[in-house]
Amino acid sequence: MPPRKNYNGKANDKGLTASYFIKRNNLVKHAVAPDGSCWISVILATLGMYKTKVKRGGGLNIKATPDEQILANDIRQHLVPKFGADIADSPVYVNGELEKLGAYGGDEHWQVLAPLFNLFVILWDPREYGIHMNTQRHKFICVFPDGKLKLKDALEIQNAIKANKMTDDPATVVHAAWSNTIPDHFDVYLIRKA
Repeated sequence: MPPRKNYNGKANDKGLTASYFIKRNNLVKHAVAPDGSCWISVILATLGMYKTKVKRGGGLNIKATPDEQILANDIRQHLVPKFGADIADSPVYVNGELEKLGAYGGDEHWQVLAPLFNLFVILWDPREYGIHMNTQRHKFICVFPDGKLKLKDALEIQNAIKANKMTDDPATVVHAAWSNTIPDHFDVYLIRKA
């Protein structure tokens, strides 16, 4: 008898859904400021250097603090040699309100930052009513600590994270996610606090 199709967001012998991976690893989606630095803020949030807001019912009103803006700008400077001065355009806040978006970034920028900061970045995709998150074998963008970009499904990601933990210098795993409420924006999955 062939294995049963699994539509309830769990694992079976054919694979693992991303939704089940997120739930099993006690990850909760958090928002970062939609200011053009979200691709950096997800890294800072994972490192505990950025105050996020739990995504459920919020996220639009979050603003980066002056210290978070300075950190993001410092990270942008590492990218100027490869991407040019435009990538250094930081968001502009006036009296705490966003006046101008910063230069957008994403996986190609993470490919430079991953080896510099020993990161393993996964980009989950909960858009389109979560169809990708609930489909076994759907491939997600992963940027490995060596800067290489690979497409992996949730089971392969789980195995790569396990292998990463076994290394002499395990990389910090960043669970970035496309926002399903703000276009061209990233959120971040963080471990649920007890």
